[in-house]
Amino acid sequence: MNRARLVLVDQNDLLLDMLSACLGRIEGLEVAGTARTGSTAVTLVDQVAPDVVLLNLTLPDMSGLTALRWMKSLPRAPLVIMMTFDCSKAARAAICELGADDCIIKSDLAQAIWPTVERLLRERGAAGSMN
Repeated sequence: MNRARLVLVDQNDLLLDMLSACLGRIEGLEVAGTARTGSTAVTLVDQVAPDVVLLNLTLPDMSGLTALRWMKSLPRAPLVIMMTFDCSKAARAAICELGADDCIIKSDLAQAIWPTVERLLRERGAAGSMN
């Protein structure tokens, strides 16, 4: 199985370190880079062409939604999972309408991230095989 390349984007160094350590142990996943700002994130995503981006909704220099739009405009757009502290069903629907592939509440990250990444990659593969 190929390893999915993931970029993590959050302004919190502790969260980035924790996620990198946890996700780095998952056999099917490779943390390809981390970014603390939206501008750094868009440059990094352009350079490393990850399969998946885990993107915080709130960033110090721009909205995560602004970074999301830029990432989704790339020729080989990554899957983008937004993360936030509060994600009601209405908020999740709105975030996905704006182009995110999914939304995860930060308190659920440890349990939800790998199953979500696996599901989205499987869905992308199935959609790609239909073309």
